[in-house]
Amino acid sequence: MRSIHQYISFLLASIIFLFSFTIKFIFDIISINYFIRDCISFFVIYWVCKLILSKVEMVFVLTKKVSGE
Repeated sequence: MRSIHQYISFLLASIIFLFSFTIKFIFDIISINYFIRDCISFFVIYWVCKLILSKVEMVFVLTKKVSGE
């Protein structure tokens, strides 16, 4: 039986993977300079990952408090 941590890790990896391709695809359509496109996509992906990880960390802290660990 898989733990909730494995499911959350898989979900985060899937979201980040799909999101990065979406950003690249949008900027390919707009056809912005490659360097600018890569910089923008890197910072957007970094910001989204940081936001998601902070929310996941908050959930882990709350579950530890509820379970009494």
